[in-house]
Amino acid sequence: MSVSVIVPTYRGGQKVLDCIQSVLEQTRPPDELIVVDSSDDETPQLIEQRFGKKIRLIHLSQRTLPGDARNVGAREASSEVIAFIDDDCIADKNWLAELVKPYEDPDVVWVSGIVWPYDNQNPVARVDFWTAYSNLLTKVDGKVVLARAMYNLSYRRQAYLKLGGLPENSLNSDRLFNTWFEQQYSAPVIATRAVVLHRNPTDFSRVKARHRRAGMSFVFGRTVDPTLPGSVFLRNRFLLPLAPYAREVLFWIRMFKFLPREALRLLPYCHLVHLVFRAWYSGVIEALREGESFSWRRHDWGTHDV
Repeated sequence: MSVSVIVPTYRGGQKVLDCIQSVLEQTRPPDELIVVDSSDDETPQLIEQRFGKKIRLIHLSQRTLPGDARNVGAREASSEVIAFIDDDCIADKNWLAELVKPYEDPDVVWVSGIVWPYDNQNPVARVDFWTAYSNLLTKVDGKVVLARAMYNLSYRRQAYLKLGGLPENSLNSDRLFNTWFEQQYSAPVIATRAVVLHRNPTDFSRVKARHRRAGMSFVFGRTVDPTLPGSVFLRNRFLLPLAPYAREVLFWIRMFKFLPREALRLLPYCHLVHLVFRAWYSGVIEALREGESFSWRRHDWGTHDV
């Protein structure tokens, strides 16, 4: 079973170097490591100097969304299985070995690993991680895990490409694609030992920028597929001001249901949680106001700390 690991990056700097190193140090190394970079800074030079021919670097001339970069990597990959990890993540040493195990069953089409925060001590990073990803919390064999994040998902390459890959130039490409993929095939197998750690900003202005983008993504995703959860707020605009409060309440319900101890740790920072959901709402309003004239390249999404 051959596997290609694909890393999309934009101005990744030191973080993408750490990510690549963690992939190269796997107990089961990838057959191919493809880095798709669209940076306009020194990132591609840093990658080439550090890793040379150990990886395949594809540099794009124009800033590219992660979903589009993943599609480039998938089309260029030569392996039967493609696995995605993002430039702000660190893979556990056994990540890839555990992620590909389920593919021994020929009926398995996609596999999700699990994710946790890289550093759960900084309150800003903690708030960012859980407000962004708590909706992915679930239980597998009685164990609470966070699964189905795009930066720890793998697919049989032909099935991924047959469905057209992630929607191009879409801010909500992962949610859209995985919804359609599950409808076409089945729910993913969850490999609970395939662990990726996600780094989060510690600068709160960066966090708010990221969640403003999430609000814009919410609008674009539900414009393309009105069956996605939350579409009721866009169909009934008089309800829209309630959306951030509804999401905030659901966030706390999920946290206390799945991770009550972590929820208690977050309570002293509930004001930051509230501001995150207000930032999300500002992104929703901005996307609705700009409509088809919206251009995501104008925005600084706060992907990395300054």
